[in-house]
Formats: sequence, structure tokens, C-alpha cells
Amino acid sequence: MRVLREAVVVGTLDPSNEAELIAADPARPLLMTDINNRLANSLKTCSQIAFSAGPQTNLKTCVRGRCVYQAQRPTQSHEA
Repeated sequence: MRVLREAVVVGTLDPSNEAELIAADPARPLLMTDINNRLANSLKTCSQIAFSAGPQTNLKTCVRGRCVYQAQRPTQSHEA
């Protein structure tokens, strides 16, 4: 059985915080870039950003403008 771990990404609506998102999981640069682009638009709310980021990203919580995302990775398993 092979299980890939989930990546937890923490970001804010402040576009100057992009480095924090990239550092959170360098193995997924495309997904991180996608989230960065949406976070750069400070007019959107956390839930709108999570929705527009697509099915790979679920909004976990939003506290004082900080959004915590959980990027879902595929799970592969072999049944006996």
C-alpha cells in the first residue's frame, strides 16, 4: 500500500506572504502557485479563494484574515 501525505498550507490575504506558501510544500509548486495567485487578490474572502482554487484545495479555517488550506493528494492502495 502506498499513501501520500496531505500538505497543509497556511497563507494570508497578503500577497507579500507568498514565500510562506511556497516553503510549506516545495514538492507541489504548481498548486502553491495557483493558491498564491488567488491570495494576491485581497478583495476575495478566504472561502472564495478556496472555492476558486478547485477540488484539490479545501478551506480548513479562516481566523482574522488567515486562511488555512489542506491540499488533498491522491491515495493509492492495493487490496489483498
